[in-house]
Amino acid sequence: MIKIFSVWGSIGNNIKARLAIFWSLLSIKTCEDPWEFRQQLDVLRQGGSLEPDPGIVGDQEYLQKCIIKHFGTFKNLRGLGAGCGTGRIEAWLASKGAEMLCMDHLIEALQISRIHAQRSHCTEHYVVGDLERMPFKANTFDFIYSGGVLEHFHNPTKALREYFRVTKPNGVIIVSVPNLVGINALFGIKPLVELIRKGNGNSPVENDFSERRFRKVIEDSGFRCLNISPTFFNTFNCFPFYYLRRALSLIGIYRLYCKLLDAFGRRFPAIAFGYSFMIALAQRPKC
Repeated sequence: MIKIFSVWGSIGNNIKARLAIFWSLLSIKTCEDPWEFRQQLDVLRQGGSLEPDPGIVGDQEYLQKCIIKHFGTFKNLRGLGAGCGTGRIEAWLASKGAEMLCMDHLIEALQISRIHAQRSHCTEHYVVGDLERMPFKANTFDFIYSGGVLEHFHNPTKALREYFRVTKPNGVIIVSVPNLVGINALFGIKPLVELIRKGNGNSPVENDFSERRFRKVIEDSGFRCLNISPTFFNTFNCFPFYYLRRALSLIGIYRLYCKLLDAFGRRFPAIAFGYSFMIALAQRPKC
């Protein structure tokens, strides 16, 4: 069973903090169906593993570069996985030596995150709650990783201001969002999916961002945007690449394949529409 607690005791047995978490759960504004997480949880409990995700490889490379450049090491850094989802990247960060706290509004996501941490032989801590009203003291975290989360908010700037509050001065956030000119949006795949969802009465919030808008919401929240980069080459999810990535995973060269495609995309910016996500590094100013 997932327990609600903090690695640094800011929640622990604090009744007021527990009530704040409960209240925030009653008014969460993101709309994510737990059904998919329940399916994934069943797979993991039966000893299986989740499908390889190209976005994870791209984000890991970006995080490695950014954290080492900014801090010099992962060890003893306090990190928050904001909207951790399956928690695979958070487990990777913890295995590098960071003290990771995973936060999500779905308990199924945290259960999946714990399994990935156990398989990586590392320790994490878990909190259920609302990212717009986090139960942490100001200036708590050295860095925040939030991959594919901000697009689910009606007002992403509000969530980012909460990220700003709990990040230490000179700390950083690494966040990714869907690219407005990504191949899904460009060729009408995503609008078609949204139309089907609305027809089924299930229309979660999921916004795409231009680079200009992405930079603006980051800077409007108080952060200084240091870099925005394309990530997640979308052809991984198209036929026949879906089957190719599974085959490459089986023979152990999937990461190399990701790097080659990523390098190809960056070398030829004219095909940048093939990227379906953007990832950004932003810093909280010291003053």
